[in-house]
Amino acid sequence: MNTGTLERQLEKALNDRHSSPGLSVLRSTIQFHSSSLFPLFRWQVHLSDGSAPVYALKQVNGLQMTLSEADGLAMLATHGARTPSVVGVLSASDDAAEGPASKREMGSEGGADRQGVYYLAMQFIEHRAVDRLLAKEDLLGSLQRLYSFSAEAFGYQRFNYVGSLEQRNGLHVTFEEFWWQDRIQPMLALCQSMGRLRGLAEVRIEQTIHRCIERLDLASERPTPVHGDLWSGNVLFSGSEAYLIDPSVAYSLPEQDFAMLELFGSPLTMDDYRSLRDIPVDLLKRRIEFFQLYPLLVHVALFGGSYERQALQLLERIASA
Repeated sequence: MNTGTLERQLEKALNDRHSSPGLSVLRSTIQFHSSSLFPLFRWQVHLSDGSAPVYALKQVNGLQMTLSEADGLAMLATHGARTPSVVGVLSASDDAAEGPASKREMGSEGGADRQGVYYLAMQFIEHRAVDRLLAKEDLLGSLQRLYSFSAEAFGYQRFNYVGSLEQRNGLHVTFEEFWWQDRIQPMLALCQSMGRLRGLAEVRIEQTIHRCIERLDLASERPTPVHGDLWSGNVLFSGSEAYLIDPSVAYSLPEQDFAMLELFGSPLTMDDYRSLRDIPVDLLKRRIEFFQLYPLLVHVALFGGSYERQALQLLERIASA
């Protein structure tokens, strides 16, 4: 990692954000912090104005994936969710500092990503003793603001990623078009191309999705912004605050986020979900189960193994419900 290269690009990104440019980096220190799908570094920077901010550097091997995450965080923040503030997209080389030109490189269609090492530079969220009650209220506040916005169409205006997998997006008039064409069908096809879930007939899955959408009255709902990959690991608690990270955004339905939370140890309860969605609890539970198919397909594609069995069992349950 070339610290000097990153410092020069950080200076450009910071000065582009300030009305009075002239900031320079005096010195900085980068330390490895953690790793899941992607390595994360802690970057202590000393600036010429006397400040010493700490940034998180998330290392990603692809420009489009890095820009996509920056875009998703900006979308969530625009609609009132608490997220780490983004400084910019930096490159391991000097030729790709984040700025207007870089953002134009993010198109609406997927395809081959520009390979190379890129970094998403953003606010570093310091670990602080968590006040569980206040932090949970903060999370609910973010979600309440997020889901209070009503969009004109389902989907999203550009492709993005869920985990390390490319996620198709378009804008759709109906929820069913979005959910089948941009979520279930492409992920099922990816799984089957890997030799997984080959016993499933696509036409029968499409019929099951159609019947579930009718039974659960999903076609009557309006699209709202969602995080799209809201498992508990993508909620970062610090003191009395809850930050949403690693989004996979779209205009969908809140139950999509609830479903992901419920799969992997949610900090919220059914009463909390009902405070965000005023519908009968039985209907809410059935919707959550329906929405769990997509993240299970994602995990089948990423990991295989027991997730394949879980996906098959869930399909049986929702088909017979």
